[in-house]
Amino acid sequence: MQIQRLLPIPILVIWSVSLAAERSPGRLSSAAQRHTFTAVSGRLNCFCGCHGLVRDCQHIDDGCFAVQAALFLETRIVEGMTEDQILQGFVHGFGERVHSDPQLFRLEQIGRRDLIDGFVNGFGSRILYTEPSYWPIVTLIVLLSLAFLFILRVLSKRTMPGPFQRSSNSKLDPALAQRLRDLDI
Repeated sequence: MQIQRLLPIPILVIWSVSLAAERSPGRLSSAAQRHTFTAVSGRLNCFCGCHGLVRDCQHIDDGCFAVQAALFLETRIVEGMTEDQILQGFVHGFGERVHSDPQLFRLEQIGRRDLIDGFVNGFGSRILYTEPSYWPIVTLIVLLSLAFLFILRVLSKRTMPGPFQRSSNSKLDPALAQRLRDLDI
């Protein structure tokens, strides 16, 4: 009886996690529109502090860049703009025509003039996600490997003196030297 009452809890947890993981636009009706939303939001950097993509940002407050960008993106898709047009708009601006967008009035009310200016005039090329270069990491690994090999080579050329190493200019008593040679097996 107890197990039956607890069964809905894991289902609710899984359901709530899946809802949080997907930022699903509410006004997009066709699969093509949702595809455009996913493609564009996967190309835009989020400026809210998570340093991820707009598509992957999990923040939900109205002040978050990704929330506002997703709403703005959704409106542009409903207006019929293509993926390339929207990306160019985020980079170079959508122009004065978007001042009539109700979202910009709400942004003005909460004091987000920076977002309004970005939507109108563009955010510049830094808004577009670019794959990071792996050359610095590869270079660092190669340099560290070479340094390690150099240190190994230097250390292997050094001979550590043993406890009974005989030197040529040793002034040992011949009897003591003979006893030491007898001990070396």
